[in-house]
Amino acid sequence: MDVNERVLLGKEIVKKGYNCCQAVLGSYVDVLDIDMDTAMHISYGLGGGVGHIREICGALLGGAMVLSLRYGQIEADKTVKKSVEEITTEFLREFEASRGALRCEELKGLKKIEGKEVRLGTCGAYIEETIILLEKYM
Repeated sequence: MDVNERVLLGKEIVKKGYNCCQAVLGSYVDVLDIDMDTAMHISYGLGGGVGHIREICGALLGGAMVLSLRYGQIEADKTVKKSVEEITTEFLREFEASRGALRCEELKGLKKIEGKEVRLGTCGAYIEETIILLEKYM
């Protein structure tokens, strides 16, 4: 599946009523050791910035889950843990450099631009950017 197909799949998942985290994680089940039902189940409470309290963006949480499933392992291993943390941090910092924030509240907030209140972005845009960014780590 190419990146455009993943983005479309993420958008289809959201259209069905799932959250941003579910959309990102669900877009990668074909290359991870997880099925779609499990992906939807474990990420249910991670939309809207975790429990809808608008903290870290759900799409980014889905991205962190994708990276953990791709590079992590079941057994505890300090070296693997450090490596996965570094990859995840790099992914998050790259998104933050592009969008200026990691928190849902800030990403979806309103900002005055030339005297008009403008929404800074939409969940769809963040899902798409997260999936595109994840591709370089996969």
